[in-house]
Amino acid sequence: MIETDILVVGGGPAGATVARYLARSDIDAMLIQRSFGFKKPCGGGIRLDAFETFDIDRSLIKKMVTSIALVHRSKRIEVDIADTPIAIVDRLEFDAALRAGAEEEGATLREATLVNVEQSGDHVISTIREDAKHYRIKSNYLVAADGVNSKIRKIINGDRVSSHLTHYADISSVSYDDCEFHFGRAIAGRRYAWAFPHSGGANIGTLAGEGRAEME
Repeated sequence: MIETDILVVGGGPAGATVARYLARSDIDAMLIQRSFGFKKPCGGGIRLDAFETFDIDRSLIKKMVTSIALVHRSKRIEVDIADTPIAIVDRLEFDAALRAGAEEEGATLREATLVNVEQSGDHVISTIREDAKHYRIKSNYLVAADGVNSKIRKIINGDRVSSHLTHYADISSVSYDDCEFHFGRAIAGRRYAWAFPHSGGANIGTLAGEGRAEME
């Protein structure tokens, strides 16, 4: 059985940052991520002050945004966010850089999938699958950083995870100066669509799934 003080499940910004700070504090931390090549469907917008708060390399910033727009049919509301600007990043590059930072501080990274979690006295026993093999990890604590569709939440609480479908694309033929959020059944159904500027064009996507009644 593999042992570690803290097992972090999920290698996105939250999980990678937790693992980095744990390792920096000389705490034995292990991070597992299902796929290091996974690019999360995301506009890539992060508050600029997060870079200072969490000591993140600003060279990862591709573009700065100082306004957002909320659009429903012909109505458009623009919001000035110059005092709290949004930094645009490439999520694949950004997430990889944060994980690399955690590893440089001493955290152990494993490209593996969580299979099960169980309590054993004062410890947590997690089963992971890595390269078609199963391993058991004994930890004092478990950090659930595995996102909105958290498998840990489902295992522990038995919660039903809502179904969502996300489509997105990086488009080079268009450009935006602000981050746009579009609402309405014609474009976004019950959820919303987004258009975020990027250095090489724009990231455009839409989220669909279960939820409240659609906005006409």
